[in-house]
Amino acid sequence: MPAHEIAQIRQTVAMLQPGTDTQLSREHVLRMVAEINRLQNDLVSLTTGLRTLLDQTAT
Repeated sequence: MPAHEIAQIRQTVAMLQPGTDTQLSREHVLRMVAEINRLQNDLVSLTTGLRTLLDQTAT
């Protein structure tokens, strides 16, 4: 999921009034979006690290 889409979801949910009656609470959704963002950043870092290792072993 592109970072701008995650940011858009977070912003949309953040605009809900606290206590809005939804299946998930506003706070829960914001925590989930933050966790998705963190995991995506971790994945990018791991992928970069693996590519670096592959490049080093190929030479």
